[in-house]
Amino acid sequence: MWDWLRWHLEGNTLAVALSILIAGVLGYVLLFGTPFRTDVPNGFGPEWECASQIQGDPTCIKKVKR
Repeated sequence: MWDWLRWHLEGNTLAVALSILIAGVLGYVLLFGTPFRTDVPNGFGPEWECASQIQGDPTCIKKVKR
């Protein structure tokens, strides 16, 4: 009864679809960069200077007003 709803992948259709998907994602990353911002420092605002640590929380120091 529902045979017409089934999607049968023939041969390498799945491989071609996955290849197109991977190529699209790679092309997007190469053209527009990653969707995550890496240039934003960890911190509370512009008056703070923070350094990321390999393990644990970042170390933040408040800048002195001159």
